[in-house]
Amino acid sequence: MTKNIMKTINLYCLLIVFASLGIGNVFAYKLSTGAEVDSANLPAPRQSGNGAAAEKWCEEEGKRLPTLDELQEMYDKRDIIGGFTDGFDAGGWPYWSERATHNPDGKDFGYRIIFGNGADDYVPVSSEAMVRKFGEQGEVQYRPFWIKSGIGAYVRCVSK
Repeated sequence: MTKNIMKTINLYCLLIVFASLGIGNVFAYKLSTGAEVDSANLPAPRQSGNGAAAEKWCEEEGKRLPTLDELQEMYDKRDIIGGFTDGFDAGGWPYWSERATHNPDGKDFGYRIIFGNGADDYVPVSSEAMVRKFGEQGEVQYRPFWIKSGIGAYVRCVSK
């Protein structure tokens, strides 16, 4: 019995060491590019769920936003990777890719893919107000990197 307890304690110690070294996510999904997908979304950037804020959040984690090809692979394999926000939302829960342009004026563009279930034409948000939907599930959108991108969790980083 004490041997089993010691084995369990040793296993927990090993897991703690792996986690402290940043290799605790041994079951991360590896994309065809070799980059590993984070096991969970980062919370939506406060006050500005735009591409620039998403990029900054990934950088703060020592990671990066996926390329458009990587994001497309993440969308295609979303059921295997898991953890994406895919519920109902007027905007359809878009996730950002990396910047596609780098303009001197800061008006950069990037891509995003709608992971969730968009609405039909308009969605009632109150008895008086209606909100127009922004896209269909699976749609690739080319958008200004500075525009606000809805209310949900739109940031899934990958390893550098």
